[in-house]
Amino acid sequence: MPRATTTIPFHALRFEDDLPTLHEVERHLKTVLRGLRRQRQVAQTAGDEDSCVKMDQFFDYLNEAERRKIRRRAHRYVQRLDALSGLSHLSEENRAKLTPLRGGLPVTRVTSEHEANEIAAALHAEMPWMAPATEAVWQGLRASAREGLPGAPHAALRRPL
Repeated sequence: MPRATTTIPFHALRFEDDLPTLHEVERHLKTVLRGLRRQRQVAQTAGDEDSCVKMDQFFDYLNEAERRKIRRRAHRYVQRLDALSGLSHLSEENRAKLTPLRGGLPVTRVTSEHEANEIAAALHAEMPWMAPATEAVWQGLRASAREGLPGAPHAALRRPL
């Protein structure tokens, strides 16, 4: 009999390819600056199309100081995003180990309280020093079997040990 499995996310990590690149952030900031300049131009010229056409080329130009400022801000932004990712303190090797967990973990549905008892007994036999934790897992698995949930309810696993 095949077991029903569900994938449950368990983390709030942001992997590198989920984060924007430095080049993407720089391009976005340049586009925003140009758009703000155009809005200001339209407001100042009050619809005079001749002056708008002449000024368009001027507002598209970014001088070196503006480029450096954008580059610096984009770099700081990308650094902060990396720090917030939850992975910045890990080595590349450890980040690679977490990649398979990206979409969450597959969880097999516990179909009966008897099965929950067997799993908890096996856990306790393997790690008797973790008795309070295995008891919390056991109670969560039993509740899951009773309610037909895919995995243990969060409240059962988060109670103080």
